[in-house]
Amino acid sequence: MPKPVIEVSQVRKDYRSQRGGRVLLGKRGLSDWIRGKRSTISTALQDIDFTVEAGEAFGIIGANGSGKSTLLKLISGVTIPSQGNVTVHGRVASLLELGAGFHPMLTGRENIYLNAGILGLTHAEVDSVFEDIVEFSGIGAYIDKPVDTYSSGMYVRLGFSVAAYTNPDIFLIDEVLAVGDEAFQRKCRGRIGELIEEGKTLVFVSHDLELVNSLCQRVLLLNEGKMVLNDRSPKVIEHYLHQIVSDEIPEDAAHPKTNIECGNLRATFSQGQIRLTYKEEQLTHGLHVYTSILTHTLWNDSTKLRWEQSESIDHGGYRFIGISRRFPYQLIWEVRPGTQDSIDMDITIECSGNLRLQEFHTSICLPTAYTHWTSDHEAEAFEELTPSQSDWQHLNTNYAHGHTLEASSDTQPKVRFLSNLNNENGPVCMTPINTDYYENARVLQALRTGNQSPIHLTPGQHHFFSGSIQVGQ
Repeated sequence: MPKPVIEVSQVRKDYRSQRGGRVLLGKRGLSDWIRGKRSTISTALQDIDFTVEAGEAFGIIGANGSGKSTLLKLISGVTIPSQGNVTVHGRVASLLELGAGFHPMLTGRENIYLNAGILGLTHAEVDSVFEDIVEFSGIGAYIDKPVDTYSSGMYVRLGFSVAAYTNPDIFLIDEVLAVGDEAFQRKCRGRIGELIEEGKTLVFVSHDLELVNSLCQRVLLLNEGKMVLNDRSPKVIEHYLHQIVSDEIPEDAAHPKTNIECGNLRATFSQGQIRLTYKEEQLTHGLHVYTSILTHTLWNDSTKLRWEQSESIDHGGYRFIGISRRFPYQLIWEVRPGTQDSIDMDITIECSGNLRLQEFHTSICLPTAYTHWTSDHEAEAFEELTPSQSDWQHLNTNYAHGHTLEASSDTQPKVRFLSNLNNENGPVCMTPINTDYYENARVLQALRTGNQSPIHLTPGQHHFFSGSIQVGQ
Protein backbone atom coordinates (compact mmCIF):
# COMPACT_ATOMS: atom_id res chain seq x y z
CA MET A 1 0.00 0.00 0.00
CA PRO A 2 1.54 3.38 -1.00
CA LYS A 3 2.65 5.64 1.81
CA PRO A 4 0.74 8.95 2.18
CA VAL A 5 2.67 12.02 1.01
CA ILE A 6 1.25 14.14 3.86
CA GLU A 7 0.77 12.78 7.38
CA VAL A 8 -0.65 15.01 10.11
CA SER A 9 -0.69 13.19 13.43
CA GLN A 10 -2.37 14.54 16.60
CA VAL A 11 -1.29 18.09 15.84
CA ARG A 12 -1.86 21.02 18.14
CA LYS A 13 -0.74 24.59 17.49
CA ASP A 14 -0.60 27.21 20.25
CA TYR A 15 0.33 30.86 19.96
CA ARG A 16 1.71 32.83 22.89
CA SER A 17 0.84 36.52 23.05
CA GLN A 18 3.10 38.74 25.13
CA ARG A 19 1.74 41.34 27.54
CA GLY A 20 4.07 44.30 27.89
CA GLY A 21 4.29 46.62 30.85
CA ARG A 22 2.19 49.20 29.06
CA VAL A 23 -0.69 46.76 28.48
CA LEU A 24 -2.37 47.34 31.83
CA LEU A 25 -5.95 47.94 30.75
CA GLY A 26 -8.60 45.25 30.84
CA LYS A 27 -9.58 42.61 33.31
CA ARG A 28 -6.65 41.58 35.58
CA GLY A 29 -4.16 43.44 33.39
CA LEU A 30 -2.23 45.15 36.20
CA SER A 31 -2.56 42.27 38.70
CA ASP A 32 -1.28 39.77 36.11
CA TRP A 33 1.69 42.02 35.41
CA ILE A 34 2.55 42.33 39.11
CA ARG A 35 2.31 38.53 39.57
CA GLY A 36 4.59 37.98 36.58
CA LYS A 37 1.95 36.55 34.24
CA ARG A 38 3.10 38.35 31.10
CA SER A 39 1.72 36.13 28.32
CA THR A 40 -1.43 34.29 27.33
CA ILE A 41 -1.79 31.19 25.16
CA SER A 42 -4.38 30.80 22.43
CA THR A 43 -4.93 27.48 20.66
CA ALA A 44 -5.34 27.72 16.87
CA LEU A 45 -5.53 23.96 16.20
CA GLN A 46 -5.97 20.86 18.32
CA ASP A 47 -6.32 17.10 17.74
CA ILE A 48 -5.78 17.36 13.98
CA ASP A 49 -5.17 13.94 12.43
CA PHE A 50 -5.39 13.03 8.72
CA THR A 51 -3.38 11.85 5.71
CA VAL A 52 -3.28 12.84 2.04
CA GLU A 53 -2.43 10.28 -0.63
CA ALA A 54 -0.18 10.94 -3.63
CA GLY A 55 -2.11 12.43 -6.54
CA GLU A 56 -5.08 13.38 -4.37
CA ALA A 57 -6.83 16.76 -4.44
CA PHE A 58 -7.64 17.54 -0.81
CA GLY A 59 -9.71 20.53 0.31
CA ILE A 60 -9.82 22.35 3.64
CA ILE A 61 -12.86 24.48 4.45
CA GLY A 62 -14.32 26.31 7.43
CA ALA A 63 -15.32 29.72 8.65
CA ASN A 64 -12.83 32.55 9.12
CA GLY A 65 -10.64 31.84 12.13
CA SER A 66 -11.19 28.08 12.05
CA GLY A 67 -7.46 27.34 11.52
CA LYS A 68 -7.30 26.62 7.77
CA SER A 69 -4.34 28.87 6.96
CA THR A 70 -2.48 27.80 10.09
CA LEU A 71 -2.82 24.18 8.99
CA LEU A 72 -1.38 24.97 5.56
CA LYS A 73 1.54 26.78 7.18
CA LEU A 74 2.27 23.67 9.26
CA ILE A 75 2.22 21.47 6.16
CA SER A 76 4.49 23.88 4.24
CA GLY A 77 6.95 24.14 7.13
CA VAL A 78 6.47 27.87 7.65
CA THR A 79 5.72 27.08 11.30
CA ILE A 80 5.99 23.95 13.46
CA PRO A 81 3.35 22.28 15.63
CA SER A 82 3.27 22.75 19.39
CA GLN A 83 2.40 19.07 19.72
CA GLY A 84 2.19 16.18 17.26
CA ASN A 85 3.93 15.64 13.94
CA VAL A 86 3.59 16.79 10.34
CA THR A 87 5.43 14.67 7.77
CA VAL A 88 5.63 15.64 4.10
CA HIS A 89 7.25 13.58 1.33
CA GLY A 90 8.17 15.45 -1.84
CA ARG A 91 8.84 18.95 -3.16
CA VAL A 92 6.27 21.45 -1.92
CA ALA A 93 5.20 24.60 -3.77
CA SER A 94 2.98 26.87 -1.73
CA LEU A 95 0.92 29.96 -2.38
CA LEU A 96 -0.10 30.94 1.12
CA GLU A 97 0.11 34.71 1.32
CA LEU A 98 0.08 37.44 -1.27
CA GLY A 99 3.66 37.99 -2.43
CA ALA A 100 5.16 35.61 0.11
CA GLY A 101 8.82 35.05 -0.78
CA PHE A 102 9.03 38.09 -3.05
CA HIS A 103 11.60 40.80 -2.39
CA PRO A 104 9.90 44.14 -3.08
CA MET A 105 13.05 45.82 -4.44
CA LEU A 106 13.80 43.05 -6.94
CA THR A 107 12.21 42.88 -10.37
CA GLY A 108 9.68 40.28 -11.43
CA ARG A 109 12.41 38.46 -13.37
CA GLU A 110 14.73 38.37 -10.37
CA ASN A 111 11.95 37.20 -8.07
CA ILE A 112 11.11 34.31 -10.42
CA TYR A 113 14.67 33.00 -10.07
CA LEU A 114 14.70 33.70 -6.33
CA ASN A 115 11.39 31.91 -5.67
CA ALA A 116 12.16 28.98 -7.92
CA GLY A 117 15.57 28.62 -6.29
CA ILE A 118 13.93 28.46 -2.86
CA LEU A 119 11.74 25.67 -4.23
CA GLY A 120 14.87 23.75 -5.21
CA LEU A 121 15.26 24.48 -8.94
CA THR A 122 18.64 25.18 -10.50
CA HIS A 123 19.24 28.26 -12.65
CA ALA A 124 19.13 26.10 -15.77
CA GLU A 125 15.83 24.51 -14.73
CA VAL A 126 14.32 27.96 -14.23
CA ASP A 127 15.58 28.99 -17.67
CA SER A 128 13.61 26.13 -19.22
CA VAL A 129 10.28 27.27 -17.72
CA PHE A 130 10.88 31.03 -17.50
CA GLU A 131 8.93 31.91 -20.66
CA ASP A 132 6.00 29.71 -19.58
CA ILE A 133 5.88 31.48 -16.21
CA VAL A 134 5.89 34.94 -17.77
CA GLU A 135 3.33 34.04 -20.42
CA PHE A 136 0.96 32.47 -17.88
CA SER A 137 1.24 35.44 -15.49
CA GLY A 138 0.37 37.91 -18.25
CA ILE A 139 2.67 40.63 -16.86
CA GLY A 140 5.26 40.57 -19.65
CA ALA A 141 5.59 44.36 -19.94
CA TYR A 142 6.34 44.64 -16.20
CA ILE A 143 8.65 41.65 -15.76
CA ASP A 144 11.73 43.88 -15.36
CA LYS A 145 10.09 46.36 -12.97
CA PRO A 146 10.38 46.10 -9.15
CA VAL A 147 7.50 44.07 -7.71
CA ASP A 148 6.71 46.81 -5.19
CA THR A 149 5.19 48.64 -8.18
CA TYR A 150 2.84 45.70 -8.87
CA SER A 151 -0.85 45.65 -8.04
CA SER A 152 -2.18 42.94 -5.73
CA GLY A 153 -3.52 41.10 -8.77
CA MET A 154 -0.10 41.14 -10.45
CA TYR A 155 1.49 39.83 -7.25
CA VAL A 156 -0.77 36.80 -7.06
CA ARG A 157 -0.54 36.12 -10.81
CA LEU A 158 3.25 36.00 -10.67
CA GLY A 159 3.28 33.99 -7.43
CA PHE A 160 0.86 31.40 -8.78
CA SER A 161 2.71 31.14 -12.07
CA VAL A 162 6.04 30.44 -10.36
CA ALA A 163 4.54 27.84 -8.07
CA ALA A 164 2.61 26.13 -10.87
CA TYR A 165 5.54 25.79 -13.27
CA THR A 166 8.28 24.60 -10.90
CA ASN A 167 7.11 20.97 -11.12
CA PRO A 168 6.09 20.50 -7.47
CA ASP A 169 5.05 17.14 -6.03
CA ILE A 170 2.68 18.88 -3.63
CA PHE A 171 0.91 22.17 -4.32
CA LEU A 172 -0.53 24.14 -1.38
CA ILE A 173 -2.96 26.94 -2.22
CA ASP A 174 -4.65 29.35 0.15
CA GLU A 175 -7.50 31.77 -0.57
CA VAL A 176 -5.15 34.19 -2.39
CA LEU A 177 -6.55 33.10 -5.78
CA ALA A 178 -9.61 35.21 -5.02
CA VAL A 179 -7.48 38.30 -5.66
CA GLY A 180 -7.06 37.66 -9.38
CA ASP A 181 -9.58 38.76 -11.99
CA GLU A 182 -12.14 36.32 -13.41
CA ALA A 183 -10.11 35.55 -16.53
CA PHE A 184 -6.99 34.71 -14.53
CA GLN A 185 -9.00 32.63 -12.05
CA ARG A 186 -10.21 30.53 -14.98
CA LYS A 187 -6.59 30.06 -16.10
CA CYS A 188 -5.63 29.03 -12.57
CA ARG A 189 -8.43 26.46 -12.40
CA GLY A 190 -7.32 25.06 -15.73
CA ARG A 191 -3.70 24.82 -14.59
CA ILE A 192 -4.75 23.19 -11.31
CA GLY A 193 -6.71 20.65 -13.33
CA GLU A 194 -3.60 19.92 -15.40
CA LEU A 195 -1.53 19.40 -12.25
CA ILE A 196 -4.12 16.96 -10.91
CA GLU A 197 -4.11 15.06 -14.21
CA GLU A 198 -0.30 14.89 -13.98
CA GLY A 199 -0.66 13.11 -10.64
CA LYS A 200 0.42 16.03 -8.44
CA THR A 201 -0.98 16.32 -4.92
CA LEU A 202 -3.12 19.39 -4.21
CA VAL A 203 -4.12 20.82 -0.83
CA PHE A 204 -6.56 23.63 -1.36
CA VAL A 205 -8.08 26.15 1.08
CA SER A 206 -10.97 28.23 -0.22
CA HIS A 207 -14.35 29.73 0.62
CA ASP A 208 -15.46 28.97 -2.96
CA LEU A 209 -17.31 25.75 -2.19
CA GLU A 210 -18.21 25.13 -5.84
CA LEU A 211 -14.54 25.20 -6.77
CA VAL A 212 -13.61 22.95 -3.84
CA ASN A 213 -16.35 20.51 -4.85
CA SER A 214 -15.22 20.43 -8.48
CA LEU A 215 -11.48 20.04 -7.74
CA CYS A 216 -11.25 17.95 -4.57
CA GLN A 217 -12.14 14.34 -3.92
CA ARG A 218 -11.98 14.74 -0.14
CA VAL A 219 -12.52 17.71 2.14
CA LEU A 220 -11.59 18.40 5.76
CA LEU A 221 -13.96 20.68 7.68
CA LEU A 222 -12.52 22.72 10.55
CA ASN A 223 -14.47 24.64 13.16
CA GLU A 224 -12.79 26.68 15.89
CA GLY A 225 -9.52 24.81 15.39
CA LYS A 226 -11.01 21.32 15.60
CA MET A 227 -11.77 18.65 13.00
CA VAL A 228 -15.48 18.28 12.34
CA LEU A 229 -15.57 15.97 9.33
CA ASN A 230 -13.12 14.42 6.84
CA ASP A 231 -15.00 12.75 4.00
CA ARG A 232 -16.16 13.01 0.38
CA SER A 233 -16.46 16.59 -0.87
CA PRO A 234 -20.27 16.79 -1.37
CA LYS A 235 -20.95 15.28 2.04
CA VAL A 236 -18.62 17.65 3.91
CA ILE A 237 -19.74 20.75 2.02
CA GLU A 238 -23.41 20.05 2.69
CA HIS A 239 -22.65 19.45 6.36
CA TYR A 240 -20.77 22.75 6.52
CA LEU A 241 -23.59 24.68 4.85
CA HIS A 242 -26.34 23.38 7.06
CA GLN A 243 -24.82 22.37 10.39
CA ILE A 244 -21.94 24.80 10.97
CA VAL A 245 -23.28 27.83 9.09
CA SER A 246 -26.24 29.33 10.92
CA ASP A 247 -29.65 28.19 9.72
CA GLU A 248 -30.76 31.80 9.83
CA ILE A 249 -30.59 33.70 6.54
CA PRO A 250 -28.32 36.74 7.11
CA GLU A 251 -29.46 40.25 6.43
CA ASP A 252 -27.25 43.21 5.64
CA ALA A 253 -27.54 46.55 3.92
CA ALA A 254 -26.36 45.20 0.56
CA HIS A 255 -28.64 42.14 0.61
CA PRO A 256 -31.83 42.95 2.54
CA LYS A 257 -34.53 40.37 3.14
CA THR A 258 -37.81 40.70 1.28
CA ASN A 259 -41.01 39.40 2.86
CA ILE A 260 -44.07 38.22 0.92
CA GLU A 261 -47.08 37.40 3.09
CA CYS A 262 -50.31 35.53 2.44
CA GLY A 263 -52.52 34.76 5.43
CA ASN A 264 -50.52 32.75 7.97
CA LEU A 265 -47.69 32.12 5.52
CA ARG A 266 -44.65 34.38 5.19
CA ALA A 267 -41.98 33.84 2.52
CA THR A 268 -38.65 35.55 3.23
CA PHE A 269 -36.29 35.84 0.27
CA SER A 270 -32.57 36.43 0.69
CA GLN A 271 -29.66 35.50 -1.56
CA GLY A 272 -31.23 32.76 -3.63
CA GLN A 273 -33.39 30.97 -1.08
CA ILE A 274 -36.82 31.46 0.47
CA ARG A 275 -37.46 30.68 4.11
CA LEU A 276 -41.10 29.82 4.87
CA THR A 277 -42.69 30.72 8.19
CA TYR A 278 -46.19 29.54 9.11
CA LYS A 279 -48.04 31.04 12.08
CA GLU A 280 -44.72 32.58 13.19
CA GLU A 281 -43.01 29.17 13.31
CA GLN A 282 -40.20 28.38 10.85
CA LEU A 283 -41.42 25.74 8.43
CA THR A 284 -38.49 25.08 6.09
CA HIS A 285 -34.99 23.83 6.90
CA GLY A 286 -31.43 23.90 5.55
CA LEU A 287 -31.50 25.41 2.06
CA HIS A 288 -35.22 26.19 2.55
CA VAL A 289 -36.72 26.78 -0.94
CA TYR A 290 -34.03 26.93 -3.63
CA THR A 291 -33.18 25.91 -7.18
CA SER A 292 -30.19 24.16 -8.72
CA ILE A 293 -28.85 23.09 -12.11
CA LEU A 294 -26.49 20.20 -12.85
CA THR A 295 -24.02 21.06 -15.61
CA HIS A 296 -20.64 19.47 -16.32
CA THR A 297 -21.31 17.13 -13.33
CA LEU A 298 -21.34 20.16 -10.99
CA TRP A 299 -24.36 21.39 -9.08
CA ASN A 300 -24.88 25.16 -9.24
CA ASP A 301 -27.31 26.18 -6.49
CA SER A 302 -29.28 29.41 -6.55
CA THR A 303 -27.55 30.38 -3.29
CA LYS A 304 -24.26 30.66 -5.22
CA LEU A 305 -25.57 33.24 -7.71
CA ARG A 306 -25.05 37.00 -7.48
CA TRP A 307 -28.49 38.41 -6.68
CA GLU A 308 -29.46 41.90 -7.76
CA GLN A 309 -31.77 44.20 -5.81
CA SER A 310 -35.41 43.09 -5.83
CA GLU A 311 -38.15 45.03 -7.59
CA SER A 312 -41.89 45.13 -7.02
CA ILE A 313 -44.21 43.55 -9.59
CA ASP A 314 -47.99 43.24 -9.87
CA HIS A 315 -50.30 41.63 -7.28
CA GLY A 316 -47.97 42.41 -4.37
CA GLY A 317 -45.10 40.32 -5.66
CA TYR A 318 -41.37 40.77 -6.25
CA ARG A 319 -38.90 39.95 -8.99
CA PHE A 320 -35.40 38.72 -8.11
CA ILE A 321 -32.54 38.23 -10.59
CA GLY A 322 -29.59 35.96 -9.84
CA ILE A 323 -26.56 35.94 -12.14
CA SER A 324 -24.18 32.98 -12.38
CA ARG A 325 -20.51 33.83 -11.91
CA ARG A 326 -19.35 30.70 -13.76
CA PHE A 327 -21.93 29.76 -16.38
CA PRO A 328 -23.72 31.78 -19.09
CA TYR A 329 -27.14 32.18 -17.48
CA GLN A 330 -29.24 34.09 -14.99
CA LEU A 331 -32.38 33.12 -13.07
CA ILE A 332 -35.42 35.35 -12.85
CA TRP A 333 -37.67 34.56 -9.89
CA GLU A 334 -41.12 36.12 -9.63
CA VAL A 335 -42.81 35.42 -6.28
CA ARG A 336 -46.35 36.59 -5.41
CA PRO A 337 -48.90 35.99 -2.65
CA GLY A 338 -51.32 33.23 -3.62
CA THR A 339 -54.67 32.45 -2.06
CA GLN A 340 -55.16 31.31 1.54
CA ASP A 341 -51.68 30.56 2.93
CA SER A 342 -49.83 30.05 -0.35
CA ILE A 343 -47.25 31.68 -2.59
CA ASP A 344 -47.00 31.52 -6.38
CA MET A 345 -43.62 31.18 -8.12
CA ASP A 346 -42.60 31.66 -11.75
CA ILE A 347 -38.95 30.99 -12.52
CA THR A 348 -37.24 31.62 -15.85
CA ILE A 349 -33.70 30.76 -16.89
CA GLU A 350 -32.17 33.25 -19.33
CA CYS A 351 -29.10 32.00 -21.20
CA SER A 352 -26.51 34.30 -22.75
CA GLY A 353 -24.88 31.34 -24.49
CA ASN A 354 -25.51 27.66 -25.09
CA LEU A 355 -26.00 25.70 -21.86
CA ARG A 356 -25.90 21.92 -21.55
CA LEU A 357 -27.67 20.55 -18.47
CA GLN A 358 -28.02 17.06 -17.04
CA GLU A 359 -31.01 18.16 -14.94
CA PHE A 360 -32.42 21.01 -12.88
CA HIS A 361 -34.88 21.34 -10.03
CA THR A 362 -36.85 23.54 -7.65
CA SER A 363 -36.92 22.15 -4.10
CA ILE A 364 -38.46 22.66 -0.67
CA CYS A 365 -36.39 21.41 2.30
CA LEU A 366 -38.43 20.40 5.35
CA PRO A 367 -37.51 19.04 8.79
CA THR A 368 -37.58 15.30 9.52
CA ALA A 369 -40.76 15.76 11.58
CA TYR A 370 -42.58 15.20 8.27
CA THR A 371 -43.40 11.49 8.06
CA HIS A 372 -45.43 10.88 4.86
CA TRP A 373 -45.51 11.98 1.23
CA THR A 374 -48.13 11.78 -1.52
CA SER A 375 -47.67 12.39 -5.26
CA ASP A 376 -49.94 12.09 -8.30
CA HIS A 377 -48.92 8.44 -8.60
CA GLU A 378 -47.80 7.15 -5.19
CA ALA A 379 -48.11 7.61 -1.42
CA GLU A 380 -45.60 6.31 1.13
CA ALA A 381 -43.93 7.05 4.47
CA PHE A 382 -40.60 8.84 4.53
CA GLU A 383 -37.91 6.35 5.49
CA GLU A 384 -35.89 6.97 8.63
CA LEU A 385 -32.54 8.69 8.16
CA THR A 386 -29.55 6.67 9.34
CA PRO A 387 -25.92 7.70 9.97
CA SER A 388 -24.80 5.35 7.18
CA GLN A 389 -26.86 7.20 4.59
CA SER A 390 -24.39 9.18 2.49
CA ASP A 391 -26.42 10.29 -0.53
CA TRP A 392 -29.75 11.91 -1.25
CA GLN A 393 -32.30 9.15 -1.95
CA HIS A 394 -35.29 9.41 -4.27
CA LEU A 395 -38.22 7.67 -2.60
CA ASN A 396 -40.55 7.46 -5.59
CA THR A 397 -40.55 4.63 -8.12
CA ASN A 398 -42.82 6.30 -10.71
CA TYR A 399 -41.11 9.10 -12.65
CA ALA A 400 -44.06 10.02 -14.87
CA HIS A 401 -44.95 13.66 -15.43
CA GLY A 402 -46.80 15.07 -12.41
CA HIS A 403 -48.25 18.20 -10.85
CA THR A 404 -48.63 17.59 -7.10
CA LEU A 405 -46.45 16.48 -4.18
CA GLU A 406 -47.43 16.73 -0.50
CA ALA A 407 -45.64 16.24 2.82
CA SER A 408 -47.65 15.56 5.96
CA SER A 409 -47.27 14.72 9.63
CA ASP A 410 -49.38 14.50 12.76
CA THR A 411 -47.38 17.37 14.26
CA GLN A 412 -46.73 19.62 11.24
CA PRO A 413 -48.92 21.60 8.84
CA LYS A 414 -49.37 19.94 5.47
CA VAL A 415 -47.14 21.31 2.68
CA ARG A 416 -48.34 20.95 -0.91
CA PHE A 417 -46.01 21.64 -3.85
CA LEU A 418 -47.80 22.24 -7.16
CA SER A 419 -46.35 22.51 -10.69
CA ASN A 420 -48.32 24.31 -13.41
CA LEU A 421 -46.03 23.28 -16.27
CA ASN A 422 -47.48 20.93 -18.84
CA ASN A 423 -45.63 18.12 -20.57
CA GLU A 424 -44.86 20.33 -23.60
CA ASN A 425 -42.78 22.66 -21.40
CA GLY A 426 -40.64 19.66 -20.45
CA PRO A 427 -41.82 16.81 -18.20
CA VAL A 428 -41.70 17.54 -14.46
CA CYS A 429 -41.28 14.69 -11.99
CA MET A 430 -42.57 15.57 -8.52
CA THR A 431 -39.99 13.73 -6.44
CA PRO A 432 -39.86 13.10 -2.66
CA ILE A 433 -36.29 12.81 -1.34
CA ASN A 434 -34.50 11.90 1.86
CA THR A 435 -31.24 13.82 2.17
CA ASP A 436 -28.17 12.25 3.73
CA TYR A 437 -27.84 12.03 7.49
CA TYR A 438 -25.86 15.25 7.78
CA GLU A 439 -28.32 17.31 5.71
CA ASN A 440 -31.09 15.81 7.83
CA ALA A 441 -34.10 16.93 5.79
CA ARG A 442 -37.06 15.84 3.71
CA VAL A 443 -37.26 17.38 0.24
CA LEU A 444 -40.18 18.03 -2.09
CA GLN A 445 -38.66 18.49 -5.53
CA ALA A 446 -39.94 19.49 -8.96
CA LEU A 447 -37.32 17.73 -11.07
CA ARG A 448 -36.70 18.10 -14.79
CA THR A 449 -34.27 15.79 -16.58
CA GLY A 450 -33.35 15.03 -20.15
CA ASN A 451 -34.39 11.36 -19.89
CA GLN A 452 -30.79 10.08 -20.08
CA SER A 453 -29.74 12.72 -22.63
CA PRO A 454 -28.54 16.28 -21.98
CA ILE A 455 -30.90 19.25 -22.01
CA HIS A 456 -29.62 21.82 -24.51
CA LEU A 457 -30.68 25.40 -23.78
CA THR A 458 -30.03 27.98 -26.49
CA PRO A 459 -29.54 31.72 -25.86
CA GLY A 460 -32.79 33.28 -24.66
CA GLN A 461 -35.42 32.61 -21.99
CA HIS A 462 -36.73 29.18 -21.02
CA HIS A 463 -39.26 27.88 -18.48
CA PHE A 464 -37.60 26.68 -15.28
CA PHE A 465 -40.58 26.31 -12.92
CA SER A 466 -44.10 27.63 -12.53
CA GLY A 467 -46.31 26.67 -9.63
CA SER A 468 -47.15 27.30 -5.99
CA ILE A 469 -46.51 26.25 -2.41
CA GLN A 470 -49.58 25.79 -0.22
CA VAL A 471 -49.47 25.28 3.56
CA GLY A 472 -52.17 24.02 5.91
CA GLN A 473 -55.29 21.89 5.45
